[in-house]
Amino acid sequence: MMEITWNHYDTWPEGVLEYQVWLDLNGTGNTLIASVPPTENTYLYTGLTDSDVFNFTIVAVRADLAVTSVSNAWNFNLNVVDAAKYNIIRNASVTGSNSVEVSWYPDGGADLLQYEIQRSDNGVSYAVIQSDIIINPAASPDTYTDNTAETGEKSYYYKTVTTDSCGEMFSSGIVRTMLLTGTGNDNFTNQLTWNAFEMTNATITGYDVYRITPDAETLLVTLDASVLSYLDDVAPIITLTDSACYYVDANYLLNTTAPAISESLISRSNKVCYAQESKIFVPNAIVPGSANGVFKPVIVFSENTGYNMKIFNRYGEVIFESIDVNLGWDGTYKGETVPVGSYGYVITYLSTDGTLMEKKGNVTVIH
Repeated sequence: MMEITWNHYDTWPEGVLEYQVWLDLNGTGNTLIASVPPTENTYLYTGLTDSDVFNFTIVAVRADLAVTSVSNAWNFNLNVVDAAKYNIIRNASVTGSNSVEVSWYPDGGADLLQYEIQRSDNGVSYAVIQSDIIINPAASPDTYTDNTAETGEKSYYYKTVTTDSCGEMFSSGIVRTMLLTGTGNDNFTNQLTWNAFEMTNATITGYDVYRITPDAETLLVTLDASVLSYLDDVAPIITLTDSACYYVDANYLLNTTAPAISESLISRSNKVCYAQESKIFVPNAIVPGSANGVFKPVIVFSENTGYNMKIFNRYGEVIFESIDVNLGWDGTYKGETVPVGSYGYVITYLSTDGTLMEKKGNVTVIH
């Protein structure tokens, strides 16, 4: 409904018989749509349709019907604002060491003016981290990458807010990212822990734990939605790598009725890497010429450079030296098997963090 108003025409001694309301609708030509008594100066027009173009004029008719007076034309383009009926948060997934991709479904049929991305560390206090104009129709789903996130330090909450052309705001639900943490243990295990993935309208179906090594990216296990930790045994891969990296995928279903959305989606955690401490295993005796006739250490989680092993007799004389970890001492000196007895050794090597490690001891030669 639209109200048309004009001032009274009061310069005729004869007075005004009536006011005529004329309308040119969408350029189709002037049509008389109403006659109003001279005591009134308003008219209520109904039957409005969005996007119609109106051109109103008022004609005052003198009481003797001999003269009329035409008002100015009033032009009006009707634009009915379609308010947002929904704003659905869809995902928040870690995409890098400082980036999170957020996606959502704005109401593509609404007259939206702008959107905001809001972020929180605690799920209570939110701050606007991005605001931009929406070019209608809005992309659905729409995405934004937060490049200011400390994904290895914090779990973040996100929500989006759309504003229509009338200034009405519509807030989505929330989504919370996963923060993966853990420790590398001395017993060749890595303990992993993460917070639950949370999102409005989402049902978490489980978590996939992945391990990354220089040679492969492996799905280790799929866990129930209630399980938020995993202990990884890295002993089988100690000859392949000194460290292992991990990430966790949350598998979930997004279901809404208005609008009708049904999707199976994944949100990824940050990546973490844990290095095992260098370890050295040394035999305490050898039998030259037998299957156990070579003295050679086994070192895990060390660098390939910086290795040195020296064997000493009881006089402190160096009788064997090697800078190749794969080359051991066979219990001989100058081509002859050494006498039965105890021989000292000093082994130095570099750990993966560059620390110079040293192992001293004695090996017994048995005939």
